[in-house]
Amino acid sequence: MVPRPAYKALSGPQEAWSGSGDIAYNAPPSDLLPVGRSTFTGKPLAEEAGLLTQPWYSAHCDRQTVENTLLLLRKDGSYTIRLSSDPQGLKPFTLAVFSHGHVYHIPIRWLEAQGQYALGRESRSSDKLFPTVASLVQHFSQHPLLLVNRCGGDRQHARLLFPTKA
Repeated sequence: MVPRPAYKALSGPQEAWSGSGDIAYNAPPSDLLPVGRSTFTGKPLAEEAGLLTQPWYSAHCDRQTVENTLLLLRKDGSYTIRLSSDPQGLKPFTLAVFSHGHVYHIPIRWLEAQGQYALGRESRSSDKLFPTVASLVQHFSQHPLLLVNRCGGDRQHARLLFPTKA
């Protein structure tokens, strides 16, 4: 197997969208699945088991629980990652970030061909790629993430500063 670079170069900050159209996805390990849920195999499944001890991983919390937790905390830069709501999709996790009074829900995509993760709903040539969810979190704790409110078009930069479990 040929080693891949951990990151793809980016010229500017990553962009994420928030608003009523936000979507989330999921990939829980089989031993943690609620009754009636199925999952896919591969890297996201194996990765999820390793995230359980992370201070920012909220596992089986739904979107509303995560949003309520971040709204109660009201600290810019507070964040969590949860399983998304579509266990069959290629967006197994969702990053939720609080910034300037809003909670932004950003899908974390699994790119099967590259064996890496990227943020956002759709593939872009400027996507920054990460070998693990933890490396994505580490990167955006040190570099700004551009958050765009889909309803008003407001743009905010945020770093992942305060890990939160819902």
